[in-house]
Amino acid sequence: MNIAFYSPYPTISGVSILFLRLASYLSQTHNIFIMDLNDGYMHDKIPLNCKFIPYNSPEMLPPDTILVAQSCALWRIPFIDKFDKSTKFFLWNLHPDNLNPNIGEKTKGLREVIRTSINLLNYCRKSNLKKQTKLFIENKAIYFMDMENLENTEKLLGLNIRNNLLLPIINNISSPEKIKNNPISGSKVIKCIWVGRIEGFKLQILLYTISRLESYKKHKIHLTLVGRGKDQKIVNSHLSKCRNLTYTCIDNIPFNELNSIFKDKHLAFSMGTSALDSASIGVPTVCLDYSYSEIKKYYQFHFLYENTGYIVASEITSTKFLSNKCNLDKIFDEIINDSEAVSEKSFNYCLNNHSYRVADKIPDILSNSSLTIDKILENRLSNADIITKLIAKIFNRNKVDATGFILF
Repeated sequence: MNIAFYSPYPTISGVSILFLRLASYLSQTHNIFIMDLNDGYMHDKIPLNCKFIPYNSPEMLPPDTILVAQSCALWRIPFIDKFDKSTKFFLWNLHPDNLNPNIGEKTKGLREVIRTSINLLNYCRKSNLKKQTKLFIENKAIYFMDMENLENTEKLLGLNIRNNLLLPIINNISSPEKIKNNPISGSKVIKCIWVGRIEGFKLQILLYTISRLESYKKHKIHLTLVGRGKDQKIVNSHLSKCRNLTYTCIDNIPFNELNSIFKDKHLAFSMGTSALDSASIGVPTVCLDYSYSEIKKYYQFHFLYENTGYIVASEITSTKFLSNKCNLDKIFDEIINDSEAVSEKSFNYCLNNHSYRVADKIPDILSNSSLTIDKILENRLSNADIITKLIAKIFNRNKVDATGFILF
């Protein structure tokens, strides 16, 4: 089977890491291609036995290839008409807002008023995305990484999607090894770690977590932050005000070197693939959720293994996530009193739900996809509606940007 992983992106991301891991694993039995920018993150890390194809030269792919990409509006993918017409397309929904018909990220003030006003005109955009998603579902060509993604897409597009279209993201592509448990008893400092990009929807929960760790007085806390992003200055300013919490900031490190930085940590705070990275080797891991605005009530921290439906992050939108009392003491009490039990639950949860056991099912899922590029072009799904084109032209977003996608 010819499989191409498509993710043109200049910097590290959870999608890039996921695709590289799968490419490495599946290359043992299939012909694997990586499609990226010439200077993209994946391009410099092509696994053995995998071939690189520039994202703007899809005609270089062999016929009958199955193209795997993160879900998006198809008109955002440039050069889609250059693919061989027999190429099969498979979308993997890897963020709850992948198929959001609204333009722009949630913000506040005048910008949010303008964004909301623009999105009153998105009927045609929503209609096209709904048509696209229905066609992919009918052809078994789209799966969702968790229930959060599936249910949010249902809500956004007014669809009823079958629960059997779940394909959880994976972490380990080989039989994982659990690190030796690192009990807190006798330790003078509880060592915590955050791994992830420092920007966008991850910013507010990171700021909140830092504040709660700073307020925790029963033990000394040291936080290691691994990652970078456009909101780094905001986080640095927040950290500089801490008096109880000590911290270390580390730039991005290769994902295959993460285990070495996890091994002496007592507790990890993260979401997505980063949460799986720590939990999969037995580090007690709090799975954080995300927010586009400041978190004003007490967010309820929870361990990754307490989630259901393969969820590795949800939007903080309801009382389900918030309370009038902080529960961080409860989290620390659990890892202080029985860190081995929390470690074991974390390890087993990842092994059963996000490991090579899932990766082994992927070739069969891909082979069942029957949606070709020819059918996509025939249904005119790669064409944006007139309102989207007009807005894109006004804001000069109708060209391929540095990420390899057309932003609108």
